[in-house]
Amino acid sequence: MQRGLAIGQTPFTVVQQLSCVLVATSTSCIEASMVIEHLVVVVSPEDRAGYLAADAQHWTAFLAAQDGFVRKETWVDEAIPHELHLMIWWETRDQWKAITAEQCAEVDARMGPYYRDVEMREYTALNVHSGSDHQR
Repeated sequence: MQRGLAIGQTPFTVVQQLSCVLVATSTSCIEASMVIEHLVVVVSPEDRAGYLAADAQHWTAFLAAQDGFVRKETWVDEAIPHELHLMIWWETRDQWKAITAEQCAEVDARMGPYYRDVEMREYTALNVHSGSDHQR
């Protein structure tokens, strides 16, 4: 088993970026309360395209209509191709947590055969820098 990264290789390859793009010209534009919901879902590489299509149609569409939703990205570590990382940015934790268990169950049911259990983690954005933060 090969360990480490090749020159120029990154740990994660962005599979799909959906919805809004956060544009910040300085760290002062970022709320200290911004949170990132990190979901880890196991999907076989053979089912990845179908899962991503169902997720975009059901979950991403639902999330995009919620107050406080900023953006959603789906990442994969190509060394672990069956594990997808869904990174969902929220303006505040309260806005994220306003989504009820009943709403989640309804959207999960719409995923049909692509429904998967997920592992959830939560992060708080302490600061965010964009390329425009460091003008040359």
